[in-house]
Amino acid sequence: MVLSLLVAPTAAAHDGMDRVSVRAMTWNVCEEAGVASPTDAGYCPYRNEPQRKVEAIAEVVAARSLNTVLLQEICWGAPNSALELLKQQLGPQWKFVTAVSSRPDGGSHCRGALTGTLGIAIGVKGNFVDPAPAPVELPIPGELALERSPILCADVVGWTDTVCTTHLNNSPGADHAGQVLAVRNVVAALRTGGARGGPGRRLQHQSTGTPGSDRPDRPRMRRALLRTR
Repeated sequence: MVLSLLVAPTAAAHDGMDRVSVRAMTWNVCEEAGVASPTDAGYCPYRNEPQRKVEAIAEVVAARSLNTVLLQEICWGAPNSALELLKQQLGPQWKFVTAVSSRPDGGSHCRGALTGTLGIAIGVKGNFVDPAPAPVELPIPGELALERSPILCADVVGWTDTVCTTHLNNSPGADHAGQVLAVRNVVAALRTGGARGGPGRRLQHQSTGTPGSDRPDRPRMRRALLRTR
């Protein structure tokens, strides 16, 4: 289960600041899945063709003038890995931060024809306040403890919103309520400034729909994208 959200500040927190219209997309790139048949659970089309997925992301970014991408199950850190190809495709104005995900065996390397480290990523057309934000671990108990992704949040220079993403463990027996509570706690800390030491923040009313469709004349509307793969 993928959860990506934007945490917007209170009105007092951004007095005197120009609000940047955050235009975001989220995608589980599914470079961890690997079964061959579309009829099998976990099937991922074009799993071993990162260039095709990178081109698809870049096409949406250009078509919708996006300034934020939130990605899960993506390989990074190695030549020709999907995220490194995406950096080349989008250009130097885009910056990325990453966090490591792990499989049930505890491994985090990309498998098969893919290389690099498996994880989640946030990309923005801008500069991060902290180029290496600390991820927050999700509570995954017992034998499922090794299969996890953290919550990754990042602030962007000149933006009044915080962008976050994670990949919840949706396996039977996973602590689903505990994971959701962990996300709520991170959002609550952002509301009070405790997680960033900055201005108070709160989760705004959420708008769902096609990625990138937020109108600039409705700056208080932000998107929470939630789906199960």
